[in-house]
Amino acid sequence: MNNWAHAAAHGADVMDELVQCRECNVDIIKEILNAFKKILHNGKYIFHTEEDERICRVVFRIKTMHYDSTLGLINVIFNEEEKLNRFLKTDKELVENQL
Repeated sequence: MNNWAHAAAHGADVMDELVQCRECNVDIIKEILNAFKKILHNGKYIFHTEEDERICRVVFRIKTMHYDSTLGLINVIFNEEEKLNRFLKTDKELVENQL
């Protein structure tokens, strides 16, 4: 396994904590999303130890953390994702803790 690729998973965990900070603003969020774009479009490595799942969790949090009106959409997503994602319980807990 490429160490840099798995570092993406750990980096995503850090970014997940960062986006929840009061000091995190739109500029920081844009930087995070640009960094993820570079990681995902590396052209050399296929993620296979769920690094992409941990990156997606951060993006999911960014889209939903400031919008109360997204709860209906979130429930639809969880109902469909339940068939595919073994981390669903963790994702549901993240949203419930945000509200």
